Amino acid sequence: MSAVTTLPDDLVVLLAEMYGEKNPATDRRWTTRDLATWCAKPPWSITTNHQTVGRLIKPFRDLRAEMVRDILRERLTAQLSAQLKGLDDLITKVVARSRTATPLAQRKGLDSIVKALNVKLRYSGVAAAVDVTAAVDVTSDGQRMAFYAPIKRTDDGADDPDGTPRVATE
Repeated sequence: MSAVTTLPDDLVVLLAEMYGEKNPATDRRWTTRDLATWCAKPPWSITTNHQTVGRLIKPFRDLRAEMVRDILRERLTAQLSAQLKGLDDLITKVVARSRTATPLAQRKGLDSIVKALNVKLRYSGVAAAVDVTAAVDVTSDGQRMAFYAPIKRTDDGADDPDGTPRVATE
């Protein structure tokens, strides 16, 4: 007998619920292969394959994922103001330390701050990805440094006396 490509609605709902649960026989989550095998046993006795099971429960999985994202977004939004204050304090510290840091260390510090803020804002749903590509004045003598300019080793590949790689920006 060939595998069926449609299943009764009540079975699909049951499979979607089971997919998120632990399989008592294996003590791990049900896979679509496990669910297809389970369908072949009584009381259902329906021969199907894991692709069919996966396709039919996908809308339920997507709905569950959206619900989880909403819950996480609510939790992140509740914590966002306090964490943004912490990021502001961290930015102030990085700017203060950047006056004595090397340009590469300055770039890394700002890059990590921007990434953290970007992730926070995106996952909280407050904003889309933050794009920071402008040159920023953070050096002590007022020179401008483009933080997102490509970095590469100099042609000779030599290191500075303190061991840091010599880099050239384009």
